[in-house]
Amino acid sequence: MEPVAGELGNDFTAIEVLQRRGENGGLSVERHLADLRDCVAEHGRGEPALIVGHSWGAMLAMSYGAAHLGTLGGLMLIGSGTFDTASRQRLGELRQERLGPSGRAAMERLKGSGLSATDRMKRSAGLLFKTDSHDLAEIGTPASAFDVVGHDASWDDMMRLQSDGTYPAAYSAIACPVLMLHGEQDPHPGHMIRDSLTPHVPQLQYVELDQCGHYPWLERHARDRFYEVVRDWLAQTTP
Repeated sequence: MEPVAGELGNDFTAIEVLQRRGENGGLSVERHLADLRDCVAEHGRGEPALIVGHSWGAMLAMSYGAAHLGTLGGLMLIGSGTFDTASRQRLGELRQERLGPSGRAAMERLKGSGLSATDRMKRSAGLLFKTDSHDLAEIGTPASAFDVVGHDASWDDMMRLQSDGTYPAAYSAIACPVLMLHGEQDPHPGHMIRDSLTPHVPQLQYVELDQCGHYPWLERHARDRFYEVVRDWLAQTTP
C-alpha cells in the first residue's frame, strides 16, 4: 500500500501502518487491532480515522471497525479478502484455472522442494501475483521480507474467528460508511464477498472497476479510475 499512501498523501494525511512481525509468537487478530488502535490514537489528532485496507488489510479494517467504533469515520475495502468458505473455495478455483498446467505444476514442485518456508512463500506469491492481476502498468514493489510465521498465525486466528461465528456477525456493529472497491478480474470473488457482508453491513457501497485485478493502483486501465473513486469518497467522508 506504500504507493497508495504516497499518492493520497498529496491531498490527505495518510499514515501507512506496518504490521508487527511474528518472530516472537503470540500474533493474533486482537494484537493487530490493538496496534492499529494505538496508531490511530497517536496520529489521528482526535479526529475519526478513515481506514483504507487492501486484501487481508481490508479484513482487518472490518474487524477494527467492529471493535473501535468511536475512533472511526469510514472504512474502504480494496480487493477484500474472504469471509466465508464458499468465497474462499471460488477464489481457489479461479486461481487454479488461471495458473494453467504449467503454473499448477510449478506450485506442486514448490511443495516438494527443499526451499525454506520463506522462499516457498516468496515464489508462490510471485505466481499468484500474475493470476490475481489483469494488465499491469508496473510491477509492485515486493515486500522487504516475507513473514511466514506472522502470516500463518494471523490467518489461522482469522479463520478461527470466522469458524466460531464471531465474523462477519460482529460487523453488524459498524455504523460508519463502508466502501468496497473491487476489480472485475480479481479472482477474489467480489460479488460473493459483498453478499456475505451486506446482511451485517447494509450501508456497504460496492464499486467494481473494469479491466482490473487485485492491485488497482498497478493496473494500466483502472489506475486513474481507482484514484478518482478513492479521492472522491475520502473527500465526501472526511469530517
